[in-house]
Parts: sequence; C-alpha cells; structure tokens
Amino acid sequence: REAEEHLRQAAEANSVVELSQVLPGLPPRKRTLTDDVFAEGVKKMVSYFRDEPSVEELKKEWQATCPNPQLQKHALQILLNVGFENLRLSSTAAKICGELVACGLASMEDLQEVVTRMVQNFDDIVVDHPKLPSFLQDLTSRVLLTGAEMESLASFVATVMPFKENEA
Repeated sequence: REAEEHLRQAAEANSVVELSQVLPGLPPRKRTLTDDVFAEGVKKMVSYFRDEPSVEELKKEWQATCPNPQLQKHALQILLNVGFENLRLSSTAAKICGELVACGLASMEDLQEVVTRMVQNFDDIVVDHPKLPSFLQDLTSRVLLTGAEMESLASFVATVMPFKENEA
C-alpha cells in the first residue's frame, strides 16, 4: 500500500523530462520521470491479478494507480503492450481490460482509441510481436462479454476484425 501511495504521488507530480518515448502504435510524446514507476505499477497489477484474480482488488489498485482519465488511457496502453509482448500474461491483460470496461473503470471508447492507435501500425508491430493477432482475438472475446451496448461492441469489433482476418 505504501508503494501505491508513492505511485499516486509520483503520478500527480508528473515532472517532465525532454525525452521522447515511442510506444508501439502511439505517436512520440514527452516522457515523464514517473513513466517507469507508473508502468511498473501497471505491470505489477497484471501479475497480482494473474496470481489472485480478485475483481475487487483490481478495482482498488486501478483507482489508486490511475487517479485521472489521462493516466487511465496510458495504463490501458501499457496493459495492451503487456498483452502482446508477454505470452504468459497475455490472457490476464485481456481479462483485466474486459473487467475494467465491465465495471465502468475504463470506457469502451478509451479502450477502442488505444487499440485503434496500436493497430494502425499493425504490419510493423506484428513482425516484432507475432502474438499480437492472438492477443487481439482474446481481447475481443473479453470485451464482448462486458455487457456493453451493442453499438459500442460493434464499433470495437470493427476496429479489430480487419487486422485479425488479414493475419489469421
């Protein structure tokens, strides 16, 4: 819990360093001193949920780690990166995304926005991360189970499906 408080304080401080960070599928952005700490916090959340899949604990950790919408989008990007970079955590990352949307802590629109940016460079990314199509299929199935409105689900699936079909 002390680490969560430190992470929250670091995220609120948000000191800027003049470095560019390029995340797969995202344009360059200014990197902050807290990026590494924040990313580690999100990755730990995935590991904790894999070991003990408690939705209530996930909610608490998400709210402590992501106190504002901007950080939530960044955390979703980190979750997606974990999902297609780490085969052992892929299913867990997809499940977390689905749970966050289902309980209203992440919006379908934010998740779709992050996925859209990621798949824009699909052909380049899949060369380095060949598990991306499998992860997107798992993520799509988890999102379909969220109980979101049909229009949102259809829009999300339309974002992902052309890329899965080309790589299947």
